[in-house]
Amino acid sequence: MLFDCFLYFNEKELLELRYELLKDVVDGFIITDADRTFKGDPKPFTCVDTLRELGIPEDKVQVLHVELPSKEEIFSPWAREYAQRDALAVGMRMTPPDSVFFFSDVDEIPRPEALVEGARIAKGSPDRCIRLSMPMLYGRADLRVTDPNGDDTKAPNNWICGTFVLHEHLNGETLSQIRRNPNDCIYGNCDAGWHFSWMGGPDRHKTKVQSFSHCYDVIPNAVAPADSQEMLDFMDKYKAEAGATDPLGRTDHILVDYPHEFLPPELFRIDRVRSFLLPTSN
Repeated sequence: MLFDCFLYFNEKELLELRYELLKDVVDGFIITDADRTFKGDPKPFTCVDTLRELGIPEDKVQVLHVELPSKEEIFSPWAREYAQRDALAVGMRMTPPDSVFFFSDVDEIPRPEALVEGARIAKGSPDRCIRLSMPMLYGRADLRVTDPNGDDTKAPNNWICGTFVLHEHLNGETLSQIRRNPNDCIYGNCDAGWHFSWMGGPDRHKTKVQSFSHCYDVIPNAVAPADSQEMLDFMDKYKAEAGATDPLGRTDHILVDYPHEFLPPELFRIDRVRSFLLPTSN
């Protein structure tokens, strides 16, 4: 059996796209929803209500509610990210022993054909974890982020965090440790899926920058520290277009056009997804 597993925060449009894209090639979805942002601020569980709002049948979807430590208990945002990701293993362990799992963040969406082929390779290579190679699409689905002077095998030119695991991999390292492990085999050449990051307008961008694991970081080459008013002001004025930086103002993250024909057809068929990922103005 094949399961698609991911973390959820507030990415309703990406949740719908991911489900519609993969529902016919997976046996089930395992999702973790948390009661806090990675920064540590309280938030409600919303994934189940969102599934019902979107009319997504729950028979193939398992949502795990994860209680994360407060900022007072653990200050590090990364500890909360790791805890929400690692909780996916709880659902994984409830499946048949021959199951294959693909796990990633909700915005790291595999191409269906690559998901099936990656799972086949994973079952035949249990000593290594298989990763999918994706382009990083920022601000709009038709804009790819690149570092003109960077390594083509590394981010932002190549995103390889989406990973396959088997039951036997769950007995050693955590999923977060596996995600950071370089002992892996890469499938695809920036064509095995799509990393749809920093989508939506200024309000979504500001919510993310005040919630994600880098929220206290001085991010290299960014316009300002992540938790600064200067960053929020920059995002208010930001426009995603070819030649621009990413929404963090990083001078080594430059946007270039990404062809529509490389995007999943489902993106264009679902009106609310299309208007979110390809807005007529931004």
